[in-house]
Amino acid sequence: MKTLTELREFSLFALLLAIISIVLATICAKGNKKKGKTTPEVAGSWPVIGHLHLLGGRNQLLHKTLGGMADEYGSIFSIRLGIHPAIVVSDWEIVKECFTANDRVFSTRPKSLALKIMAYNQTTFGFAPYGRYWRDIRKLVMVELLSNHRLELLKHVRDSETSLHMKDFYEKSSRNGGQVVVEMKQRLSDMAMNIIVRMISGKRYFSADAKGNQEAKRCQEALRHFFYLVGLNLASDAVPLFSWLDLVEGYTGKMKRTARELDCVLGSWVDEHRRIRLNRSISEEEKDFIHVMLSIMDDSNVSVDEADTTVKSSCLSPKQHHWRLSSGQGYLPSLTNSKQQAQGGDHLHPLTGVRPQEDSECFRLQIYDGKESNKMEKRRRVEFDKGTADNNLVGGNVCVFELMRLGKKVAPRAFVEGAY
Repeated sequence: MKTLTELREFSLFALLLAIISIVLATICAKGNKKKGKTTPEVAGSWPVIGHLHLLGGRNQLLHKTLGGMADEYGSIFSIRLGIHPAIVVSDWEIVKECFTANDRVFSTRPKSLALKIMAYNQTTFGFAPYGRYWRDIRKLVMVELLSNHRLELLKHVRDSETSLHMKDFYEKSSRNGGQVVVEMKQRLSDMAMNIIVRMISGKRYFSADAKGNQEAKRCQEALRHFFYLVGLNLASDAVPLFSWLDLVEGYTGKMKRTARELDCVLGSWVDEHRRIRLNRSISEEEKDFIHVMLSIMDDSNVSVDEADTTVKSSCLSPKQHHWRLSSGQGYLPSLTNSKQQAQGGDHLHPLTGVRPQEDSECFRLQIYDGKESNKMEKRRRVEFDKGTADNNLVGGNVCVFELMRLGKKVAPRAFVEGAY
């Protein structure tokens, strides 16, 4: 009887706390509204969930829903994603101002449960918030891994991996009488994985060793789950009080399993490099990205656990970019048109494969461009408390760029190349 009474009292207390939270959130939202010119807000907002009920319909895609709102409210308007205010932009001129004159303002990603669990509390280079830590990690990655000097030193890695894969194609073709069907997307993804892993850890992942291939497949599967879970719209991201829904639906458990898989692989690389460093000295030619990061961490007087976490989160960033590039191989079908173009005598445009191309040459072919959607992110967090472009945006807003609508007005390539 006593337990039942305590349960009722706790339920009443929780209900009162929820009501007070809703009232305070409403008051704060009204207090944040500034006088002057502001972005129009879509009508129909509900307490706590905001406009989520308007965006969650099953009969229409999200970008079409936002496009319909843009037709009614203009090229820039505001909505509420749960308790978070958001600005939706669907005009190229405004987007250009966001990423040029105010690039620092829009350089931070919104926080999410997925990044907290799987991206080492959002400390990876690709997902870390803008600040001193992000600038330091970016400098290390750009200098020690992606600089022109480092890429030139590691050119033999790219050359050897390309040669090995071409040799494998030739051997398979010879065994099958000169013709063989090859899954190019998987093979190119494997080659990109090998190149990046060798640059980071100095080891080759996909090889004739079945055990090594099994470990590589496990890593690829973990990366696939990583990007699937990062792309989900979770209840806790909109309303933190609803975090239990993610647990009930199983998303939290999947994130933790994926985080353990990635941490296991990255941790084994770091441990292996630490053992090598203890047994012998490392020459300059043998140094890979992990060796460089460990040397920097040893000189910075940080704990082993903190150093390992920093190294693993830094190693995860290039693998994330590899997965984005490998998912943007939609231009492969255009390769099949080269033969028909050559037979038709169409020499108005350069043909792919007419002459050998070196990776150091300055050339621009359409099939080598990544997906346009990879060149611009769809969400950014506003990290300032001043007005921009005659619109008083409040710090903490989430800025959503409606890519599908932008693509219909201006070719993304023209914007990226500076035509607009």
